[in-house]
Amino acid sequence: MKTNQPTNYFLRYLLDCSILTIAFILTRLYIAQKGDIFFSKFNLLLLVTSFVVWHFVAKIYHMYDDFRSRSFSYEFISILKTLLLNAVIITFIFFLFL
Repeated sequence: MKTNQPTNYFLRYLLDCSILTIAFILTRLYIAQKGDIFFSKFNLLLLVTSFVVWHFVAKIYHMYDDFRSRSFSYEFISILKTLLLNAVIITFIFFLFL
């Protein structure tokens, strides 16, 4: 049975945003230990941009569909494609606008 309830979609997206936030905070702490002030004025902008880009890229690759019906390798490749396209788009946005 395939369920596309809004609650499941919201929970999956909330989990992804939580992981993205944790990775962002750990990266900021690592950069701060090195003494760099990389993008210090754009922390919130960078995080919100990451959320928006992740959402659209995940929709493109159908990351929030019923994932239990697909094989592990298909899911893993989808995650890798999503991560790669997310990195490319965010890099493009920041080189274009900053």
